[in-house]
Amino acid sequence: MAAFLNQQTDITGVVTLTQWRTILQPYLRHGSQAASTEAGDTPDRTGYAVVYIRHVQGGGPRPPLDQFYRHATPIHVVTIHGVEYAWVYQVPQPLPHIVQVSFGPAIQLHSYAVDTTELRSTGTLSLTVQWQARAPVSEDYRFFVHVLDDEGQMVGQIDVPPGGPDHPTSAWQPNRFVLWHHPVPLPPLEEPAAGRYWVALGLYRPADFSRLEVSAASPRERPTTDRRCCFWNRS
Repeated sequence: MAAFLNQQTDITGVVTLTQWRTILQPYLRHGSQAASTEAGDTPDRTGYAVVYIRHVQGGGPRPPLDQFYRHATPIHVVTIHGVEYAWVYQVPQPLPHIVQVSFGPAIQLHSYAVDTTELRSTGTLSLTVQWQARAPVSEDYRFFVHVLDDEGQMVGQIDVPPGGPDHPTSAWQPNRFVLWHHPVPLPPLEEPAAGRYWVALGLYRPADFSRLEVSAASPRERPTTDRRCCFWNRS
């Protein structure tokens, strides 16, 4: 169990939640932190959750671990003599908008956040997206973001790797979350034009620019889109 966790590149920057904190902690890499479930909630910076078979057999894991066991797919299972002994889950970061939009058969946009605090001063909108691979991804896709006005006219855009330059989609592992912050430059406006602004996004194949199919329930009265997911508006 600890050997797997210690191999994770982010283990020293996140918290591992478990009912056996005192047992797990001594085996974790220096700088890593395990947290107990005594408070009944998910601590800040939780990145992994560990459920042991003893707690499952003893009436079920305590909250909040009960949110993961049998409700999420583990990224690692410890098996001893053919018996599953423990399960490791990756915990998504708590972004404010959970959408779970599918792009093609293997990629899901789990959640997002939009930060407009620097929009007036720098003309930059900050978009944070959290992806999850639902199956192996064989290609490296590109990610486009279009900011549209109420008439569907584009006022800003970016075209980038969805998980940042060091995490191509072909390297994403099934059931893993990938989080990245994307700054989107917009024309600086002293007074934003009245109406609504939409963020439309999608994934495409750079070889032929074909867009992946989108499975989403977009807002009503959104600008016309072509295989793009639309969300967020500001009056």
